Amino acid sequence: MPDNGERKRMAIEQKLLLQALLSKGDLPDGFDRACIQEAIKALTRKRMRFRKRSSQFIIGQCKLSLLIKALFWS
Repeated sequence: MPDNGERKRMAIEQKLLLQALLSKGDLPDGFDRACIQEAIKALTRKRMRFRKRSSQFIIGQCKLSLLIKALFWS
């Protein structure tokens, strides 16, 4: 089991890796830059798909709400 110092070092490395993946920081030592760049691209595509789907869902919910209001509150 890792000792306290090892846990702190791992936590710092994880934080740096996350910041790199979110394009907000430098890549920590020991990581393959090409692999991380591909991961960054994949995560960006995933976020864009999520935004597109969620915005379509929100638009659909607004249309449904307006339809319900028109049918029942007129």
